[in-house]
This record gives sequence, C-alpha cells and structure tokens, in this order.
Amino acid sequence: MGEIHTNAGENSEERKLEKIPVEEVLGSLLFGVLIVDEETHRIVYANRHALEMIGASEKDVVGNICHCFICPAEKGRCPVSDLGQTVDRSERILLKANGESVPILKTVAVVSWHGHKYLVESFIDITRRKKAEEALQESEEKYRRLFDENLDAIFLADAETGIIVDCNRAAAELVGRDKSEIIGQHQRILHPPERVKDGFSLTFKQHVQGEKGVLEDQIITKNGEIRDVLIKAKVFELRGKKLIQGIFRDITEQKKAEKALRESEETYRAILNGMNDTAWVIDFNGRFIDVNETAVRVLGYSREELLKMGPVDIDSSLTEAQIMELIRNMPKDKIQVFETSHRTKDGRIIPVEISSSLITYKGKTAILSIARDLTERKKAEAELKKLMEQLKMANEKLSVVGRWTRHDARNKLTVIKSNLYLAKKRVPSDDPIRAYLDEIEIACDHIAKIFDFASAYEMLGVEERFYVDVGKIIDEAAALVSGLNNVKLINKCHGLQVLADSQLRQLFYNLIENSIKHGEKVSNISINYKLTDENLEIIYEDNGVGIPEDAKGNLFKEGYGKGTGYGLYFTKRLCEMYGWEIHEAGEYGKGARFIITVPKRSHKGEILYKVGQNYA
Repeated sequence: MGEIHTNAGENSEERKLEKIPVEEVLGSLLFGVLIVDEETHRIVYANRHALEMIGASEKDVVGNICHCFICPAEKGRCPVSDLGQTVDRSERILLKANGESVPILKTVAVVSWHGHKYLVESFIDITRRKKAEEALQESEEKYRRLFDENLDAIFLADAETGIIVDCNRAAAELVGRDKSEIIGQHQRILHPPERVKDGFSLTFKQHVQGEKGVLEDQIITKNGEIRDVLIKAKVFELRGKKLIQGIFRDITEQKKAEKALRESEETYRAILNGMNDTAWVIDFNGRFIDVNETAVRVLGYSREELLKMGPVDIDSSLTEAQIMELIRNMPKDKIQVFETSHRTKDGRIIPVEISSSLITYKGKTAILSIARDLTERKKAEAELKKLMEQLKMANEKLSVVGRWTRHDARNKLTVIKSNLYLAKKRVPSDDPIRAYLDEIEIACDHIAKIFDFASAYEMLGVEERFYVDVGKIIDEAAALVSGLNNVKLINKCHGLQVLADSQLRQLFYNLIENSIKHGEKVSNISINYKLTDENLEIIYEDNGVGIPEDAKGNLFKEGYGKGTGYGLYFTKRLCEMYGWEIHEAGEYGKGARFIITVPKRSHKGEILYKVGQNYA
C-alpha cells in the first residue's frame, strides 16, 4: 500500500504525517479526492482520479495551495477553514491545469491526525448533469413560452380531481378571468351548468376515459356569455401525477359564419328558384353543379340528369370548343353576354340570351349563367323588321311622289313667275293691280321655300352622320344668305367638330336668315361655344330687337312666325334628331340668343363632339 506525506514548507518536519495505509483504497475510487492541510491550505495528497480531472501530474498538484485548483477564493476566504461553512454535496468549481473551469459536486470532511487537522475533499465532475439541467431548463422555458404565447386557450388540470393547475394567457382571455381566478378552481367552472354531469364537464370525462378526438363543447365566461369551442385533450403523467392538458379553440364566430352561410344559401336557393329564367351554376370543367327549378321545367330534364350534364349537352349553336373558350375567358368584373340556342329533351330549339358572371359557390369560384328565352322577342323583331321594310317602301314611294310633285309644281311656279314678270312690265307702277301682282309673287316665293323645307325635311336622318367642322359649316351657311353685306358675322367655332350631317348647314342658315329678316336692326351676329362640366354649348347671338316673351313659348312650333313658319321648327327637329337641345335665352330689345346644348355622348355611347384633335 502506498504512503501519504505532507509537503508543508518550513514547518514540514513538525507536521509530517506518518505513513497512511490508505493509498490503495483512495487511488481506486472513481471520484477525486484531495487531502489539504487546514492551516496552510496546501494539498498533501491527490488521488489518481483527482489528477486526471485537474489534468496535471502529482508533483504539479501536491504542495500547491488548494485554491489554485478547487474552490477558487482569495486568501482568508476559504469557505470551510476561514468562513466556517459546511460543504456537503455543494456545487463548486474545479480549475484545470489548462485554465478550464469544470463544475463539480463536492463534499469536505475535517479529520484530525496526530493532533493536526486536515480537509478531506471529495468531488465528482457534474458537467454532463449541468448540461442536462440547462437543456431541461431551456426546454421548460421553451415549453412555457409556447404555452403562454399559444393563440389557442390551454388548460392543465389534475385528471383525477379536475382541479386546474395551470392555464395560458389565451385561456384567461377566453373565459374573461384573471389566471388567479382560474388556477386552483375545478374545471367545471369553465362550462355552462347543462354541460356538467356528476361534477365534471361531459367532454372532460370523455377525454379522461380515453377519447382522443376533437370534441365540440361550450364554455361560459365570467360575465355569463356562452361561447362555442373545440377541445383536444391529452392525458399524461408528470412527477407521478396524472394530468390532462386541454387545448380549447374558440369557434363562436365560425359557427355564426356557418349559420349565416346556411341562411345565405337558403336565400340564394329561394332567389334562384324564384327566377322565371333558366339558371345554373357551372364549374370550370364545363359541368352543371347547380340548376334552378325553371331549368328543370323548361328543358324537360330532371335535376339529377342536369347535374350530370353541362352547357355542351344542351347548346345547339355553339361547339364544345367555343363553349370552353367562353368559360376560360370569363371576365372577373364584368357580365359576359351572348346569344345562342338551347335544345330541350324533346328536341325543341329555344333562342336564348346568356348572361354569365363569376360567383363564389360553396367556397369556390364558379360561373352563374342565366338564360332568357328570346322566342317572343325574336318574333317581335321579325314583325318589326317586316314593318320597317313596309315603312321603308312607303317612304320611298312618298319620296318619289314628293320629288315628282315638287318638280312639276316648281315648273308651274316658274311659268307663273315668268308671266308675273311680263305682266308687271305692262302695268304702270301706280296701278292698283300692281299690288295684287306683288302679293302673288310673294306667295310664289313662300311656296318655293315650303318646297325647299319639304326637300330638307325628307333628308332628316337619311344621311350617315360624321364629324362636321362647325366653323366651316357656318361659313358655308352665311355664304348662302342674302342681305349680310352690312352685318358683321363673328364665327368662333373653327376647330370644333360635332357628330352631324350636311343638314347642319341648313340649321345655321335658318338662324342667320331669321336675324336678317326679323331682327330689324341687326348689325352684328356672333356664334361661339363653351364647354361645361357635362356638355358643349353652341351660342348664337345677334343685336337685333330680340324675341318678345309671349312669343317664346310658340317659337319652335310648326307654322308659327311671320314667314313660312317652318324654319325654326325644322331647326328644333334637327337638333332633336342629333340628340341635342335648343332654346332661346335672349332679352327682348337687346337681341336674340339661341343656345344649342350638345351632351358628351349619345345614348349609344357615341362621342358627340370633339375640340381640336382631342375628344372632349
């Protein structure tokens, strides 16, 4: 057996230990052992395991101050000899020779040997245990973080007593209570009384008895509100205690949404079946996934038969490729409208107009198509076409007769006016007969103008409309009016274009001629335009006597006025045909003022005017 000696410096002779026959025993131990002189704190013995843990030889360890390797402390701060502490299975630090710190579990015993005290320090490396503890702590912190931050409510209860031992923040929010009001209470406080039996909630008992599925239940909040929840629970053991963890998911809003959806679907079904038109819902594979009762009645197929079919099976005009192309190209925010025809089960062909749009059907995008039977409309259109052809023929006949009649009548008027001219040459200017001859000549002029009006009126709506330069057409109209020599005409409409025809020239001719003939003192005529928020206004003004207020109500009536009574009537009708409006807004005594209002677009969507090169 080996021997143990002290190595205590100057007083080593006085403190020399006798041979200790325990070397063999201490060296075989699987934990480190150091024997330290209590007074000098120098190591007098280190067993094999201690040397391995320190990573040094015996000569590098024995004789050194113990605090160089174990329980690093300043001089005078030794926990046992200086501070009087008892070290029994205490966690300390071991300093290895390479400077590395190793956590150890250490026990110190004070022994006397021949009147001298020694510290017997035994220790084991607890590095693995510390790492395991740290990992466990980290795991517990991670669990606690996940537990507390989970969006679902989590309750932890004793599986035998039902006492709640923990819950997360979401759980407290779900029932409207503070955690301190929940932990320590029985789990039945979470549920309405009708959901509790024999002291436990119904779902708690099911889960404890082994139910592993998700169960639906209700909870009651602190203020008495009932909320629907789904509960998934798991029973497990922790430190010898049987616990149950329940995860509660609030589905109250989901249940309300499902109820609203059911009611919405019932409303949808009522609306769909209340239609007089056939209607169906189509998926993007071209199959019917819903049909209304009208479709069943009109097409002659049962609902079950139609739900095995698609548009291809009933359409008699479009090919399968054309139908699938329409389905693929369904606009997202518009209604797709087209005409086709359907074949019923008994072979009848029905012309239809299809209106299709995208809808959400049972959570998926689908196509709602409504087919309107055009049979009666097609018949009406055919009748209207026939009537229009008859009307066209009648108009052509009237036009031919009118032209022939006016041609012959103009020839006769020419004869009359020629004879009037010869008669007036033979009759002295002071002869009373001369006045009768003048009246006959005026009447002939009126008849000629009536014929001119009839010719122009026949052309209303006949020409294809095009964009007319208003400034140019005014210049052309003014060139045809006689008596303008002493009148200044200001034309500010160049560059303005309106959708009209050649009859627009007649419109401005009539206005200018009226100013010359009936304005009495006209010396200035102005035609300009302005743009408002919605419309264009063409403004015609003169500085004549104007129009009396009592005459304005009849101004545009047929036959009213001093001349033929057709000039302003024609002007009004022409404006109406163009989709315009005209009214007189002058002040009597200061001149006439006609305002022609042109909207931006026609009822067909046509642009009715342009300014310069830009659309207004």
